[in-house]
Amino acid sequence: MVHSIKYLGVHISRDLTWTINTSSIIKKAHQHLYFLRRLRLASLNIPVLAAFYRSRIMGDPKHPAYKLFVPFPSGKRLRSIKARTTRLKHSFYSEAVRLVNSRPH
Repeated sequence: MVHSIKYLGVHISRDLTWTINTSSIIKKAHQHLYFLRRLRLASLNIPVLAAFYRSRIMGDPKHPAYKLFVPFPSGKRLRSIKARTTRLKHSFYSEAVRLVNSRPH
């Protein structure tokens, strides 16, 4: 018997839980963020990290977090991520949006 199957980009497990699909998405996101973590460990300054992040993640429509970065019509700032929990408010993505919005235009 098959434990899970990938159909239209979504992992469907035998017990119909989201665990395998969520794990797959998180794994993909960690792979994309690997180089950013390595650059941060090399003590690069924030503008360099922000430029790498914008070019690598915000410019890739296949990235799982691509839809989290929605620009305002002016294109200068990003919309804040709506969050009710402190876990999401202090997540990497919320901090990235704050960092991009804090840069001089």
